[in-house]
Amino acid sequence: MNIDTRRQLSAGIKFWTIRNQYTDRETAMPFSPQPTCDVTIDVSHHQGQIDWAAMKDTGIQCVMIKATQGLGKDSRWEINRDGARQQGLLVIPYTFLTSAVTPAEQAEFFIQTAGLAAGMPAALDWEGDDAPGADVVERIGLAVAEMIKRDPLGYWGISPPDTPTALMKPWPRWIPRYGVNDGNPDMNHRPTEPWLFWQYTSNQEIDGISTPVDASLFSGSEAELTAWCQTGALPASLAAAMV
Repeated sequence: MNIDTRRQLSAGIKFWTIRNQYTDRETAMPFSPQPTCDVTIDVSHHQGQIDWAAMKDTGIQCVMIKATQGLGKDSRWEINRDGARQQGLLVIPYTFLTSAVTPAEQAEFFIQTAGLAAGMPAALDWEGDDAPGADVVERIGLAVAEMIKRDPLGYWGISPPDTPTALMKPWPRWIPRYGVNDGNPDMNHRPTEPWLFWQYTSNQEIDGISTPVDASLFSGSEAELTAWCQTGALPASLAAAMV
């Protein structure tokens, strides 16, 4: 997908309705971010070797990159991180959380492996059959936040578990909602909660990557995306919704 197509899709985010599954009535969505930008994907070892220059030419500006899972390092973490940085792309490291090891161990391993420091963005991926309880996620998030001096980006909602603690609720969200999952945003399956990133597909085709890839909309402009990555400042639409 080229950058013009991405911008056309992004420009379609205005106001929408969803059908309430219990009452079969239409309900206005509470969050309608304007503008949005469609320049973010996430990758791990599953994508194999990536041609970062070719991928950047499609208009991608930001990449979520898997760094760890429990006490295991993603086999392509450093390769992917360095390849993205060499192209001037924004990098957000993430960890896939597990119940197999303690919160302190997971947090420390992620912090050390990803080289987290004050001001850096970082994401916690909470999903799957081996997902820990919300209390564990909270403890990992607190440890990461202490290092980066900002809230972590929280990913949950594609499958159980999906009930955060009270402390986790204000974290900026990276919310998965696929719908038809054909590589384009499904306007009938948008998140009902305010989101920083909406992961709208796991089937995006991108030049430079030989496998399908997850793609996400950001709830702000490209300049606001850069600002959030660098400082943690929320885009204007999301900041207003979080008050």
